[in-house]
Amino acid sequence: MSNVRKRSSKQPSGSTPSTGHEENVNGHSHSHGRGASISSSLLHSHTHGHDGEDEEEEHTGEALMLLDALRGRGDAASRVTLVGLGANIGLTLLKGGAGWYLNSAALIADAGHSLSDLIADFVTLSTIILSQRPASPLYPIGFGKFESLGTVTVSIFLLLGGIGIGAHSWSILSDTLSSTLAKHPNLPPLFIHILSLLLQDSSSSSSHHHGHSHGHNDGDDLSPSAIFFPLFGMLVKEYLYRATKRVAEETNSSVLMANALHHRSDAFASIVTVVAILGSVVMKDIPVDPMGGLLVAFLILLSSVRIFKGAIFELTDASVSPSTLETYRSVLAPLVSTTLVKVDRIRAIRSGSLVFVDVHVTLRSGVSGDQVLDVIEGIQSRLCGERKEVREVRVSFELAAA
Repeated sequence: MSNVRKRSSKQPSGSTPSTGHEENVNGHSHSHGRGASISSSLLHSHTHGHDGEDEEEEHTGEALMLLDALRGRGDAASRVTLVGLGANIGLTLLKGGAGWYLNSAALIADAGHSLSDLIADFVTLSTIILSQRPASPLYPIGFGKFESLGTVTVSIFLLLGGIGIGAHSWSILSDTLSSTLAKHPNLPPLFIHILSLLLQDSSSSSSHHHGHSHGHNDGDDLSPSAIFFPLFGMLVKEYLYRATKRVAEETNSSVLMANALHHRSDAFASIVTVVAILGSVVMKDIPVDPMGGLLVAFLILLSSVRIFKGAIFELTDASVSPSTLETYRSVLAPLVSTTLVKVDRIRAIRSGSLVFVDVHVTLRSGVSGDQVLDVIEGIQSRLCGERKEVREVRVSFELAAA
């Protein structure tokens, strides 16, 4: 078997373009007696100055990129993240104040989620800027994995936010259920037994619900006006989801896609909040509002686990999806000819917004070195040309039996 490695002309975002290239063709015999090894590479980097000066220049560049982003002059990914950041600040203040004033547990839970979104937006913005740094001797293939780390961080904030919202809603629900037991002693014994079991572990927290009521006194009624705030939040979050998803697909950014899914989970959470508020107004004796808060928490937890799982797969160099591999195979299908007998295997891993691909092919016995180079360059140029996320293609081949 023979290996061919060639770095494509694509650069990580923010990297320095190559100033030239050279190709080396070297023949080597292998134990199976019918292979040749052909290696070609594009030279992209040169040494500059001293390490301390390079590091200082890199930090200065990052600071300038962050400043440009905050001024709205950064790239599309930074701009859409800043829009989300501003929206989350407004929604946190709006829904938090409205939830306290209008006596809605679900609305306060929604505001808590928006607060966690602020941290996620800062992480997303920082990760995008860091991942755009050019490749270095320490990180020769770029800083894409930092984008995966940022995605993990966003998912953890989602998880913690969901747990906090669930605990808050459960505390209110337990207070409500305790009141229900006191007001309706003639409930069916089985129902009373179930409620008692549910309240047993939460009795201590119910007795001192944060030391104050947050406006949720037993005698208070939930205002129907509360429904307008989650409706507004739902529209804003759906817009942010669509805008962020569009940029994430254009840049192939995993952390930006995670943030888009974060916005979509917020939109769904707002729908649940609307249903919870409507239920509390229509069925005042049933604790629909805190139950809605629990459902919001559950949706957030599901979203965080899904995002965390995908980021861990990237960090541990798991393969891209089977559908993506099949897409790459379809891209290469027109290259199959009398020289390129078949594409045997395609492997690919993701590093942030970039994908690194390994292709193994079978070539016709007796092909010349020039024909081998033509096939290899065809594979590399076609994959890199058709799929913008592909950063590098490594090709290995073997010759078909004579």
